[in-house]
Amino acid sequence: MGPDWFAYHNARGFVALCCHFISKYGLKNSQGKDFAHTYLDSDYLVLLNYADALATDETSGSLANLIEWIHGDSKTVFSTKTFDAAVPSEDDIQVDAFFKWEREDRTHGHDLADWMWAKGELLWKRLNADT
Repeated sequence: MGPDWFAYHNARGFVALCCHFISKYGLKNSQGKDFAHTYLDSDYLVLLNYADALATDETSGSLANLIEWIHGDSKTVFSTKTFDAAVPSEDDIQVDAFFKWEREDRTHGHDLADWMWAKGELLWKRLNADT
């Protein structure tokens, strides 16, 4: 990934936002335009270029439509309630981190990395089991 990749994806998000904004609000300036909400949608859309999934309370509507339009089915969108329910317990993380440590010939000094890996893997498996 280089500067061209970042420029392309940021421009793509900007074009999507412009199209969305015009379709939602039209070309005329009038009261009641929800700029702050639309700006947040654009932030989520651009940040999703660098992630596999997005947890949000808006799993339908404008944001979901934008994500589907830009990313198709290559990105996962789920509710924050689903995300919170999928967070693994400390005990489950500890067990998976231990097994990772054993698989890697009990290499010391990677305990935090093993812990974070185990937490991420467990969370991702649980989230994908629900979709």
